Amino acid sequence: VVDIKDLRNTYDASRHPKVLSGQLTEEQVYKKFLSAFEGDNGTKGDGKVTKAEFLDYMGNFLSVRFT
Repeated sequence: VVDIKDLRNTYDASRHPKVLSGQLTEEQVYKKFLSAFEGDNGTKGDGKVTKAEFLDYMGNFLSVRFT
């Protein structure tokens, strides 16, 4: 289990294409990332990312990326 506060220290959105193009801020990208685990901009969950949540996220990410 990972606390989303710990993710804040390791997730780097500075090289995200939409940040580089000026369409989004790093904070907006981070909140969008959190919403995959915590719902509505990272505000609806329990503040933790479980192994099951992470694997579900990765499964969805890979199925979209490689289809």
